[in-house]
Amino acid sequence: MAQGVDPTSDRPVYKQIADLLRSSIERGELRPGERLPSETELIKRFGVAQGTVRQAVGLLRSEGVVIAEHGRGVFVRSRPRLRRLAHDRFARRHRQAGKAAYIAESEAENVTYDVDNIRVFTDKASADIAKRLGLRKGFAGPRSISTPGRFESRTHSSTSVASCGSPARRPTGRGGRSRCPRCASTS
Repeated sequence: MAQGVDPTSDRPVYKQIADLLRSSIERGELRPGERLPSETELIKRFGVAQGTVRQAVGLLRSEGVVIAEHGRGVFVRSRPRLRRLAHDRFARRHRQAGKAAYIAESEAENVTYDVDNIRVFTDKASADIAKRLGLRKGFAGPRSISTPGRFESRTHSSTSVASCGSPARRPTGRGGRSRCPRCASTS
């Protein structure tokens, strides 16, 4: 093996190659927009198989360090300057003024924010809903109403109940599904 790769290391060789390429990018040896060496060049440089080089480049792609352009090669991705918006969004003065972090951050950036008011309550199912869900007539189940913020005038409502009409659900822990304690149906 050549140039900075240790085959006896516990760290896989492709990760070592990715580390070396990443450090070259971080040191500025490979600048944003610049093309990475070709697979053939990397194979010769590190003395490894093509699959190993592809794994290393694939790792860098998954991290967002490089981008591949079909037929052109792999290029160092340009990184926009990181801007911390409203670094004081959790400051006490915002909380005392009754502002959520989202609102404080939006105001600091002069962005118009919109807040939905959501209300969850128990309500009787209409005849149509009861029929569609197979519920007994007049069943009272959970319902949520989302009232859009100041820029919309529509109201959206949704109803969620168990097939037996039980609003109580208990997680099964497998696949994110839940099980009704009364009838054992899943949703």
